[in-house]
Amino acid sequence: MGDITEVIRAAAGGDRSAMEQLHSSRYAELRQLAWARLTEGGRGAVLDTSAEVHDGFLRMIERQRQKARAFLIRGARASRRRD
Repeated sequence: MGDITEVIRAAAGGDRSAMEQLHSSRYAELRQLAWARLTEGGRGAVLDTSAEVHDGFLRMIERQRQKARAFLIRGARASRRRD
């Protein structure tokens, strides 16, 4: 999996190895972005770039969970309408 889009899709689909590959390949870049955000007066409570990156990953995972839950709810509603 060389293409980052494929890796992201696989990770979003729950592929653990793709998620690890995505994390390791982009971690340094994310730390640089986090440092820039913090030095520009970002979130004052977070003083560490690693914590900022980890927080971003956690928010991304939570958004994916919310999307999956919404998908299941829409499916349940659709099946109830058909009955």
